[in-house]
Amino acid sequence: YYMRSRNRSTPHSSPLPHIVTKSCSYNRKHSKHQSSLSLSSNITNMFAAIDKYLAKNTPLWYRTPVVQTSALGLVFFWVFAAYTTVQFYSSSIYGSELAADCVSAVYLTFTVTCLVAPGIINKFGCRVAMFTGVICYGNLVLASLIYFEYGGEGVRWARRLVVAGGAVLGIGASALWTAQGRLILQYAARAEELEHIKNQLDSKSSGNGTKGKAGTLMSIFWAIFQCSSLVGGSISFIYYNKKPEGSTSLYILFLGFIFIGAIFTQFLLPPSML
Repeated sequence: YYMRSRNRSTPHSSPLPHIVTKSCSYNRKHSKHQSSLSLSSNITNMFAAIDKYLAKNTPLWYRTPVVQTSALGLVFFWVFAAYTTVQFYSSSIYGSELAADCVSAVYLTFTVTCLVAPGIINKFGCRVAMFTGVICYGNLVLASLIYFEYGGEGVRWARRLVVAGGAVLGIGASALWTAQGRLILQYAARAEELEHIKNQLDSKSSGNGTKGKAGTLMSIFWAIFQCSSLVGGSISFIYYNKKPEGSTSLYILFLGFIFIGAIFTQFLLPPSML
């Protein structure tokens, strides 16, 4: 009887280790959940603080749909002055095979993540999504710089890095372009609302509706955005005629362009502040 009692009290037969293991597993999952919630709340608080600063310090002329659309166009101007140049000369930079793999990765991830991009924007907002999307564009330029410095056709890790950079860019592009479309329509709706308020809903109102305002704002955005092709073409004429593969200073310049575009996203006002 004494031996049986000792065997029953051995650690292997005790349920305590299982309880401790489950408790530790629960604590780890709970801590991860809490950390993700705290990160999300910190991001929300940071952008709320930026909104408060802009609300107090921006002049009235800056709080108009036309000016905000122009600022949105400048975001895309800086980003795509860098990206379109890299894309046009991708075969010279990477070689035809790697260029095809990179472009395929871009559009594959872009197509897939477009399905979930609206939900992400609903949760975090247009400005957060655009800032993240612009940073994702910088990943490909940074990968191109690393490939130019340390890679080559025979360096597998550098080639994989370029493809991974293209995949990350596709994810960011879905968030960037979805947020752009939503923000343009919100600015157009706000412009129509302000026009009705100004004219006090009398016969002076144009009655064109949001569609007319959306067309005007779209034309402003695309006019500024397409200027990036002119800048990219000028850079291509200066650099790529002499060095088809580019140079270190060129990629650093492109990273600077994308960094400026990321900063410009923080000066975009939500439609409620116009």
